Amino acid sequence: MHNLARPLKVVAFNGSPHKKGNTYKLVQKMFEVFHSKGIKTELVTIGNKTISGCRDCGTCSKKKLECVIKKDIINSSIKKILNADGVILASPTHFAGPSGAMKCFIDRVGYVNHASRDKDYNGFLYRKVCSSIAVHRRGGATNAHSQMNYLWSISGSIVPGSTYWNFGVGHRGVDVITDEEGLANMENLAHQMSDLMIMIKEDKLKKENK
Repeated sequence: MHNLARPLKVVAFNGSPHKKGNTYKLVQKMFEVFHSKGIKTELVTIGNKTISGCRDCGTCSKKKLECVIKKDIINSSIKKILNADGVILASPTHFAGPSGAMKCFIDRVGYVNHASRDKDYNGFLYRKVCSSIAVHRRGGATNAHSQMNYLWSISGSIVPGSTYWNFGVGHRGVDVITDEEGLANMENLAHQMSDLMIMIKEDKLKKENK
């Protein structure tokens, strides 16, 4: 599913309703590292969009790489994931979980991914380098982070660690940029993702050239 001739690319999905709020700022901190390594990036804001929940209709098992609901951004987002080497889910913490838009996104993309699995149960998220980050005021970020990561762990994705869990402290009146530990964690996470994407691409190139 990878085009080895193109540059590496990361696509991030921002589950915050605030287009350039604290969640956005954490993603941009990671993007700075990617850009320094020549890795292309794209940010898609989903938190301010209306996204339907999964209907559990099973139609994606027939359409494979497409959801039957066409009125929102899920199908266009799946295409972006297909053309990316790395994927980031980023969300504020809402009642100890990701935002509602992010949860609907995970359910829909997850079902289509499962419908795309081959005989070895590998879908389009298999071996993509993926991570999740959460912004919180006081608590709940551990659970929000875990909920987003469950998509990766069931999909055969490669999930790097960092120097801490991927949180940033920020809310109205408190800018996440003041969270030095959180920012350092994002930088390290981006380095980890970059190294893995480069290694995977080099391995694929070696196999192609044999």
